[in-house]
Amino acid sequence: VDIFPLLNQFLGAMIKPVAVHNGLIDKIIGDAVMAVFGLNDNGNYKAEAIQAGIEMIEAVSEIADQIRESGIANESVMGLGVGVASGQVAVGVLGGDRRRSFSVIGHRVNLASRLEGQARPGEILVDVASWEAMNDSNLNFNLTDLWLKGLTRPVPAMSYFPIRSDSSNAVPLVPEKAV
Repeated sequence: VDIFPLLNQFLGAMIKPVAVHNGLIDKIIGDAVMAVFGLNDNGNYKAEAIQAGIEMIEAVSEIADQIRESGIANESVMGLGVGVASGQVAVGVLGGDRRRSFSVIGHRVNLASRLEGQARPGEILVDVASWEAMNDSNLNFNLTDLWLKGLTRPVPAMSYFPIRSDSSNAVPLVPEKAV
């Protein structure tokens, strides 16, 4: 019972940037949010998705700081990692007679999920195709190769830590072996 208010605060911090940046929440999975961008084809949906991810990390970091200051918890409470991938997906309604829901499926959805799974607390991992759509050269993304589950070769991705105070923003990634 005590966790639900905190979890809802955490989820609200992730949902708001999605709405602000013209995304749609596909589903909430425990403490995770899956969002879709580009369904309305207005503007640069790839850049919107990345900006929403950055704002999610910033908002969750503020909540975590408040929690640490209150003494409720310490260290890395609510370390959010974000994954963004873009490309063609299948969009539709899934389910049966008793329950149906809107969803997106496909390789790019799986890639975004794998990137999110590899992202460290405070990190956004973006596929190169999405990153190339960014118009903000002030963001210091770093290229890395990641071994992702279910793939037979490393995937190039762009890494960024929005709340780091150092100017380099560079942290070497140690690739995990493909499973």
